[in-house]
Amino acid sequence: MNWVDWVLPLVANFFIAIVGWLVSLRRADVGVVDIIFPLFFVAGFLIISIRHFHGDLAVLIAASLLLAWSVRLSAHLLVRNLSQPEDRRYREIRSKYQGFSWKSLFIIFGFQAFAAWIVAAPLFVVASSQSNMHWMHWAAAAVIAGGIVVEGIADWQLSRFNLHNKVDNGVFDQGLWRYSRHPNYFGELCVWLGFYCYALPSGGAWTIFSPLLMFFFLLRFTGVLRMEKGMAQRRPAYADYMLRTSALFPTIPRPKSGGSSSAKGSGAH
Repeated sequence: MNWVDWVLPLVANFFIAIVGWLVSLRRADVGVVDIIFPLFFVAGFLIISIRHFHGDLAVLIAASLLLAWSVRLSAHLLVRNLSQPEDRRYREIRSKYQGFSWKSLFIIFGFQAFAAWIVAAPLFVVASSQSNMHWMHWAAAAVIAGGIVVEGIADWQLSRFNLHNKVDNGVFDQGLWRYSRHPNYFGELCVWLGFYCYALPSGGAWTIFSPLLMFFFLLRFTGVLRMEKGMAQRRPAYADYMLRTSALFPTIPRPKSGGSSSAKGSGAH
């Protein structure tokens, strides 16, 4: 890789961010950034693979997995967000800034474009290298595919439950959500840990910051911490759910402490 392989994906990400921001102004909803987020990764991978592609099977498999992840996630968020108001997390940020419509270009769209560019480093290594299929590729591909499946099942279970249950004062603690309060985030972490491992045969060990940064985002920044802010006050049963269920990594749940009821799910991307 050379400096061009780093600059071009970053430029592409900022272009996508600007287009998404313009759409968000029309909709008055910066949640558009969640829908276009996977495009930040696909764009960079596509640019670098075109520049360096030699017909490697490893690159083709990585491209297929990345495409599967991005299409599933974007489609899910598009369907979920189209008929919904702006996400509570973004409404809270909006309330803190005067002139938020303009500032959102930088603090929402620009930030996510830049963060995705950093997290995508293992993908850039894979797209720019020539590497025969290695056992690590196959193992990593299995982890990535497993993560995509877990995300898909978790999102489907929660969406199906929300479709048939309108109560908004409890928690959904069935299916995968019985073992983790955010199984979709766990699946996402598996995807990016898998892509990091996929880059190892191509000399990508130095990109360890990618899964670590994604872990930080999912657990402490835009994911679990922000999703659960004030959740126990809005849904009293959630406090008990937190006590007996792991935040991210699936574990056997502790017994219920009282009569908490299963109701509308709390997890979301």
